[in-house]
Amino acid sequence: LPKPVQKPGPPLLIGGGGKRVLTYAARHADIIGINATLTAGAVGPEAISTMTAEAVDAKVDIVRGAVGDRLNHVEMNIRAFMVNVTDDADGAISRLAKGLGVEPNMIAETPFALMGPPEKLVEDLLARRERWGFSYVIVGGEDVDSFAPWLPHSPASKPYSASSRIVSRNSASMSSLTHPVSRFTLSAICGSATSSPTSVMPRNGRIVRR
Repeated sequence: LPKPVQKPGPPLLIGGGGKRVLTYAARHADIIGINATLTAGAVGPEAISTMTAEAVDAKVDIVRGAVGDRLNHVEMNIRAFMVNVTDDADGAISRLAKGLGVEPNMIAETPFALMGPPEKLVEDLLARRERWGFSYVIVGGEDVDSFAPWLPHSPASKPYSASSRIVSRNSASMSSLTHPVSRFTLSAICGSATSSPTSVMPRNGRIVRR
């Protein structure tokens, strides 16, 4: 088998929404994913209630309490499920909130959503990194086309130096775009409902294919 690019091996990502898995991830994972709590087994009102900004505060606190002296050696990750690159941020947020039966401020504040024009998305990503430490953000494969055009043109005047990346993979190719706006990894997981995630992009910028 091909040997891994990273030494001693690929970085381990563990994601969870409850105390048990998040504590385990904090102690053992290289990349810690913050998820909704899916005790109901489906994304419904119960799961949505665990995706608020306040709920994410509590989940991140669990990680911070368990990670110990590994704090500077792990990366925080989240999957943005609700994505809409649009000039009408208020309208998009309002419509989605109505469809989910929640208040618009819940959608506006949750890190599980990225909605608005490029300038707002950049500011949201920076604010979420400051609040929760998220430097690795995943969007769906269906969002690649809307994200790709604006990443190279994001404001370059911000005081950060590492690369943002968006990655897509299909049967034909894997492509990436980089921009020195901030210390972020943006990864797009593409594939059918029955396929596994297709890529992991850790903080060092190397690509590990699964």
